[in-house]
Amino acid sequence: MLEKIRLYWGEAVWFLLIFSLPFTSLPLVSKLMGGTMVSPPAILILILLILAWLVPWVLRGHQFPAQVVPLLVFVIVVLIATSASAFLPIPSFRGIPVFTNSLGAIITLFIGVLFFLVAAGYPLEQSKLDRRLRWINWSGLIILAWSAVQMVYWSIYGAYPAWMYKVQIMISASHRLYNQRVTGLAYEPSWLAHQLNMLYLPLWMAMTYKRATVHRFRFLGITFENILLAGGVATLVLSISRVGLLGYLLTVAFLIFLASQQLIAWLRRKLNERWTNLSRKRSSQVFLTVGMYLLLGVIYFAIFATAAVVISKYDPRMEDFLNPASYVGSFAQIANRLAFVERVFYWQTGWEIFKTYPWLGVGLGNAGYFFLEKMPPYGYSTVEISSILHTLGDLPNTKALWARLLSETGVLGFSVFFSWLFVLWKTATNTFQKTERKVSAWGLAGLLCLVALIIEGFSVDTFALPYYWLLFGWMTAASRISALNNPGANQGNVAK
Repeated sequence: MLEKIRLYWGEAVWFLLIFSLPFTSLPLVSKLMGGTMVSPPAILILILLILAWLVPWVLRGHQFPAQVVPLLVFVIVVLIATSASAFLPIPSFRGIPVFTNSLGAIITLFIGVLFFLVAAGYPLEQSKLDRRLRWINWSGLIILAWSAVQMVYWSIYGAYPAWMYKVQIMISASHRLYNQRVTGLAYEPSWLAHQLNMLYLPLWMAMTYKRATVHRFRFLGITFENILLAGGVATLVLSISRVGLLGYLLTVAFLIFLASQQLIAWLRRKLNERWTNLSRKRSSQVFLTVGMYLLLGVIYFAIFATAAVVISKYDPRMEDFLNPASYVGSFAQIANRLAFVERVFYWQTGWEIFKTYPWLGVGLGNAGYFFLEKMPPYGYSTVEISSILHTLGDLPNTKALWARLLSETGVLGFSVFFSWLFVLWKTATNTFQKTERKVSAWGLAGLLCLVALIIEGFSVDTFALPYYWLLFGWMTAASRISALNNPGANQGNVAK
């Protein structure tokens, strides 16, 4: 009886966690967590999940998946780097305590790791994993619906009604609605793009690609995931997040590449069946393969050129990306014309910090203390950076996960983190090759998320947002479920 209650309680908490994912910064949660912007309510529900399931699960002697090993090594490197930073000459920045700041940064990393652990370990049954995906789909529908309401009101009236601002004050710590841009339930449009690219769109793309579904709904061959994918892409475009759009286009390119590989193999097989002498001539095989790739290259270029032109109609900033004159001059001048020069200076500052402290960096959360010292001189001329460094009270950051890893954990931490991503890539690839469609879709979703993270890593630097942690965890769980259902497969585990 007690075991049933515990299981029902665990499922209820999972339900609450997944339906909290659309909200990235509820004001009430922000206040409880000290007024931080990155304060998704899922963090508080994660604590309940740890108490309800993770702690008892560990105490009963269960094992974590082998994919946890490089992540735990990364955590150890972070702790060493942050401890070693006590011996560095860290400059003062408006009296913000270094120890408190570092502790907060480490806690956010632990939060991300715990999201991965609970997702990777808990749903070791296909039925439970399917249930997670159904809940994810319904929570995604909430995002799409609220985004659609925002765009409809703006398109018709050119403004938002007072009641929408009241709702926004309750659901977002920013209290803002953006002109001509949808925010969903997120803090800002770029965070909406992040949650779409790191969780929802990879899953909907993968389920569509594999022609799989976890719902009974099907109309003329169209599944619920197909509809959500169309709505998700439209919402991403309407967020007008350039990094988000670029990240999504990269996943589309990767998906087209996978499809083209299958298409080329099929065409070669058909042509060889029709003209058997082609299979005997190596030169003919090479010519055929090169010709097919060139044809696909032309198709790719046409698709992305069309997409760029369409997107530029919604975002005037994209017109500069299509103008060859924008790419004349120094890199800083080009970045200034393309309206992302401030980001470049954040990244460059992180790089300068890394060059000074290359092996272990300056410790997690400490890069901001060096901004006044390492910021390129031209950066002070921008209004945004000048305001951050001299007016606002918050510690600045590198605005990019990759720059943060280099500057705060050095080449050692950066390498270990990438080794974890590589392990996830291998896991996702192996899972994608499974014959069962829903399992294979989880592997493809993991691959798409990793591809999108390449670009998203230049926009978001926090570990606290749960989206890619959860997706990687569920993808790992799908791999383990497949191994459990196939006793002949090897599935590595590491003791708790």
